[in-house]
Amino acid sequence: MSQLLNFGGGMSEGISIQVSKSATISGRVYLENPSRILQNVDAMNLQIGAFSYISARSILRNISIGRYCSIGDGVQTLSKHPVDFLTSSPVFYEDVFSGKFSNSKTHDFEKIPDTKIGNDVWIGAGVKIISGISIGDGCVIGAGAVVTKDVPPFTIVGGVPAKVIRMRFSAATIEKIQSAKWWEYNLLGADIAWQDPDAALTDIRRMVQDGAILKHAVCFYEMYKQGTGVALREVKLPDSSVA
Repeated sequence: MSQLLNFGGGMSEGISIQVSKSATISGRVYLENPSRILQNVDAMNLQIGAFSYISARSILRNISIGRYCSIGDGVQTLSKHPVDFLTSSPVFYEDVFSGKFSNSKTHDFEKIPDTKIGNDVWIGAGVKIISGISIGDGCVIGAGAVVTKDVPPFTIVGGVPAKVIRMRFSAATIEKIQSAKWWEYNLLGADIAWQDPDAALTDIRRMVQDGAILKHAVCFYEMYKQGTGVALREVKLPDSSVA
């Protein structure tokens, strides 16, 4: 495993952001504290929420990821080609070749539209996601799936193309979770009956009322190049909120 860049002690207390030295980061990359990106991840225009991590060899483009998400090995967002045009080739909307075969674009096509991943989403190893879709809070995407359309909250899907397997919880429990929005809180170390969702929600409500747990403050850091290395700086994002 390659070494991790640990951003923390040198900046201020309470910062725990880890990025592998072998990760390739480009564009706008915003990391909420705490978060983790493992080895050989290739990320461009990424936003990742607190308590989430991205596993090795994932390739992610133009994507926002919520809190408490688990992104497995080798997850990829896929670019699009125009299937309703006369040709699906990109050579007419981007400059693909050089020299005398260079071509100025004749029309616009968004090949990597923004993709949104909600909170508490588990995406298994090797999943491929068509750019531009939305995966709701609480979803589980089975390993190796190819996700071609939006996935409603708390749905388990799998296969090629991905299809609904079942809902994670009953409609009543899903409504309680969406109302509680437990991912807004730092629940590490809290004595919660996680194995029993309804009991866990009761625990969380009680702790909130008692002031035993507090909302986790929204705090994003932008990764940027500094000399031969990289550094972080705190930023205020226009949409810096937990959905």
